Amino acid sequence: MAKNRPVITELAAGENGNNQGHFGQTLVISGTNLEGADRVNFGARTVAGTPDTAGTTVTCTVPSGFGLVNVTVTGPGGTSNALPFY
Repeated sequence: MAKNRPVITELAAGENGNNQGHFGQTLVISGTNLEGADRVNFGARTVAGTPDTAGTTVTCTVPSGFGLVNVTVTGPGGTSNALPFY
């Protein structure tokens, strides 16, 4: 059975819990169909992600060396929609 494409609805990083963060912070990505989404893409750069068992969040560490990028997640259902991260 085919998996549904992941959908991300919110990015939360840092003390303000928004889509702005910096190197080393934890980024929490919320959405649906995130089961098995173990790759987080910051533009063309990919880092490891840790999905929860409910399929509603993925966490990762913000990498260094970028400005404004689109963030997506990739898992068994494909690659999600993109949200901007600063």
